[in-house]
Amino acid sequence: VSRVQLGRMQVDREALDLSEFFKEILTVIEPKAEEKKVKFSVSIPEKLPVAMLDRRLMRMTLENLLSNAVKYTPEKGSVELRVTVKDSVLEYIVKDTGCGIPKAEQKKMFTKLFRASNVLNVSGNGFGLFVAKGAVEAQGGSISFVSAEGEGTAFTVAVPLITPKEGQK
Repeated sequence: VSRVQLGRMQVDREALDLSEFFKEILTVIEPKAEEKKVKFSVSIPEKLPVAMLDRRLMRMTLENLLSNAVKYTPEKGSVELRVTVKDSVLEYIVKDTGCGIPKAEQKKMFTKLFRASNVLNVSGNGFGLFVAKGAVEAQGGSISFVSAEGEGTAFTVAVPLITPKEGQK
């Protein structure tokens, strides 16, 4: 985490097939949602580009957001992943019908060790969103959210896409 604090998170860009990347993540998250009896819906374009991104940072961010969405959504609730690409920007939204974040605490969401007061009974360490924000910003992207307590939360991540040049791996 100290690298995140210093703003020096290492970015190792590689040609990342985004279609394969999202399929990989879904194989991890779908069983968790099923086990918890949370409806999981996905909207991903059939064809996604290959882009120069850091697989580890991308995975860390998306897995964290989806795992949190499942973890904080009650049985019979729903989690949704929507992916779009527009103007060389990958955007994905992770939306849930979970407990939401108290308005007074929303400013602290991305700070290290922060846990909302209404989820202290759920296991967690308060590092996930702090690291996710650092991982997204290290790749030139942004992360934001809207939340209403008792209704749920939607996180939006936008990351610029860099096209691989000939011969790049």
